[in-house]
Amino acid sequence: MRNSAIELLRILMMLGIVACHVIGQGGHDNHMGFDRIGGCGVVGFMFISGYFGMKCSLRRALKLLGTALYCNFVVAGLGVWLNPEISYVQYFLYNWTSGSGWWFLWGYLIVMLLAPLVEAAFLSEDGSCKRMGFVWPVLILVFGWQFATAVPFLRRVIPSPDGLKGLSFAVLLGIYVFARAFRLMRWDRYFPVRRSFAILLVSSILVAMGFSQYSSPVALLLGASSVSLALSVTRLPEWVDKICTALVPSLFPVYLIHTNIQGFEII
Repeated sequence: MRNSAIELLRILMMLGIVACHVIGQGGHDNHMGFDRIGGCGVVGFMFISGYFGMKCSLRRALKLLGTALYCNFVVAGLGVWLNPEISYVQYFLYNWTSGSGWWFLWGYLIVMLLAPLVEAAFLSEDGSCKRMGFVWPVLILVFGWQFATAVPFLRRVIPSPDGLKGLSFAVLLGIYVFARAFRLMRWDRYFPVRRSFAILLVSSILVAMGFSQYSSPVALLLGASSVSLALSVTRLPEWVDKICTALVPSLFPVYLIHTNIQGFEII
């Protein structure tokens, strides 16, 4: 059963991601850090997937790839229209072969593939939650590594592409593991409404100031607090529910169409 508040949160996160790319790629200076906050929508999307869990489904994987294939036909056409010197085939292959193409799509599929292993690690055969002694070392390894690379003198000795601004398959998996622990180990009990709002406000300010983005504990707290607040909403107006139902299926195509070299050229 769909949760309209969570779906509304997904829509807001996608708007934030688009705004992040418009500001970042469009060269706008007066953004007041909104591009950094919007970029954390990627963390939020993966957090929601981890909170509710993913099933390793061939049908779902093929559906995602089919949507990506269709969107690629569209963006390749846009690319030729914007820059006729590059062929349609070159534009078409770019998003499938370039490291700066649809990396999130491949990362999401990898996490989906590994999701059953995460479930097996968290849950016993009777469905009860195991004691997860390995969770903290995994999270510290993934996020501590990325977080440390934001310190200038450590960045020279710790291998990482972009420090706090870097996202990788390992980080996406780390977000998923954290979100599963957040739900299955009942860490959400530490996030009542008022505390969630305070954490969301403080973490948003820190992100806007450039202290943190994407691959950091602050981004995780931003995702956890926003999901907790959305889950605290018991009911939305019917018209909001209808809008969410209509828009949510378009979120993935919106991401695919605008997050590529052709989309950035339009921005």
